[in-house]
Amino acid sequence: MPEQPPQDSSEFSAGQAALSSALNVSFKLLRGFMLLLFIGYLLSGMFVVKQHERAFVLAFGRVDGVGESRIKGPGAHWTWPRPFSEIVRVPTERAQEVMSLAFLFAVDVSEDGTWVPAPSGETLRPGFDGYSLTADANILHTRWTFQYTVKDPEAFYLRHKDGERLLTRLFEDAVVQSSAGLTLDESLRSAVERLQGDVLSHLRKSCAALQMGVQIENVRLLETTPPQQVFKEMNQVLAMATDAGTNVADARKEADKIRTAAIGEAERIRRGGQSAGQELLSEIQADAVYFEKIYAQYRENPVVIAQALRQTSVRRALKQVKSRYLIHTAGEGKQKILIPLGPEKKSPLSPPKNGSRPN
Repeated sequence: MPEQPPQDSSEFSAGQAALSSALNVSFKLLRGFMLLLFIGYLLSGMFVVKQHERAFVLAFGRVDGVGESRIKGPGAHWTWPRPFSEIVRVPTERAQEVMSLAFLFAVDVSEDGTWVPAPSGETLRPGFDGYSLTADANILHTRWTFQYTVKDPEAFYLRHKDGERLLTRLFEDAVVQSSAGLTLDESLRSAVERLQGDVLSHLRKSCAALQMGVQIENVRLLETTPPQQVFKEMNQVLAMATDAGTNVADARKEADKIRTAAIGEAERIRRGGQSAGQELLSEIQADAVYFEKIYAQYRENPVVIAQALRQTSVRRALKQVKSRYLIHTAGEGKQKILIPLGPEKKSPLSPPKNGSRPN
């Protein structure tokens, strides 16, 4: 076996130095990269809470902070990144809307995105068709929405395992209780607003009892309908009830109109009677004064006054005919006819129309 020539020690030293230098550079780059990675990791703990939000930090599963510092308000904040901490954002100033289809029959979504009733049989399908029972043991289908605002994020998200799901269950319980207090006709026509109010009242009471940390803003009833199996018949009943209600309303309106007219006519007659009575009283009083004056004159000159009264009575009788002729019988079968050409002069003893009497 041939002998190998001995290696030069200087070449070995140069290679070792080059390898050592390369390793040093690699380690420096690695340390720099690790430092940048660590800095980036720390910076990833920065988060911004928006104006309409509140947030809290879960450090190892528990809320970080004490007192008011537990809830982070709008602005920039920092916490240890995952897996040490978790950020939970809560919309607080904006109302959240939830739609409930729990009491509606099964629906399908059409091509244009609208809801249409799913094909149904002669009976309801448990697990598919939702409904509630009314006070008269009828079935009612309804579609609802309600809005709520989170006032206490810690209570809503941490005190309960699933706050949103629990809130939905409380709403459905409120609908069941409220529907059971009204008849089907009231729920469909005459007491829709009352049904909404009852659901809102029940839901608020339940949320307060469980300290949900939310404020219920409103409840809206979007749709009410009887079961599809009796939809046509129920619509006929409702149409008849609507017609009956319209007729009753028209009759009450007409009755009010007649009552108002009768009251007005009665008032007019009453005032007319009062006016006529007052006028008659005035005439009687004037006649009494006139009689006293005539009686006093009669006692002084009975013959003259009797003749004047007789003439006055004759004039009053003659005024009731259109044409008057005075026939005077003379001797030897001759007669004279006197025809008045001018207006008749009033006697000083005849009473004027205004009721006053001459002296």
